[in-house]
Amino acid sequence: MSTRPHALLLGLLVLVPPIGCEPSAQKTTVPASANATVISLRDIDCQSCGDRIIAALKKDPGVYDASFDRVAAEVAVQYDATQTDPKAFITIIEGEGYTGIEGAGQGAYLDEIEFAPQLDVVKISKSGEAVTLDDHIQPSKVTVFDFYAQWCKPCRQVDIHMKQVLATHGDVALRKLDVVDWDSEVAKQYLHDVPDLPYVIVYGKNGKRVAKISGLALDELDAAIAKGRGT
Repeated sequence: MSTRPHALLLGLLVLVPPIGCEPSAQKTTVPASANATVISLRDIDCQSCGDRIIAALKKDPGVYDASFDRVAAEVAVQYDATQTDPKAFITIIEGEGYTGIEGAGQGAYLDEIEFAPQLDVVKISKSGEAVTLDDHIQPSKVTVFDFYAQWCKPCRQVDIHMKQVLATHGDVALRKLDVVDWDSEVAKQYLHDVPDLPYVIVYGKNGKRVAKISGLALDELDAAIAKGRGT
């Protein structure tokens, strides 16, 4: 599951560092003389990919600090140029099974799962913009609202599963919302109490909500769709 960078525990707000950052009590000291670079990551499919890459980069004795921008799919590295360099970072990234390109603005996740044009699939929030779900409930169909992000690997499994559901049930519609990150407008609208992605809301043929499901729970999703169809 792709979780929020905070959690509620025993009635107290417990702050957890954002995914891609190390939970440490000490802040890394980076000298003013440090060099800095950005390595764009190509064709990654999860936020944990960035975590692994950061952990591997920090093993380089010449690296002072490294951080992962999960939205841009980039790693920023501060380092001692007398001990290491960006070519070494790219080699380390390749050793983790990924491709790195020096320079910002070139990061990319795997392409989203494609749906056949005859399937009832519409992306109603393309860049995290606010949207009103009631405006997109499909009459006489089960409507599945799928909140996802490119960095959420389990979200891809929901897409793969929904391709099969839509191919066999013409009375099911999928409406997708790319939340981009937890601080987007659509996330603020609907995800303030949601602990992790994927997150789906299912409405039945009668237009009434059937279920809200957080995390990868395909059996629950199937049960909600069946209930919404009246079967």
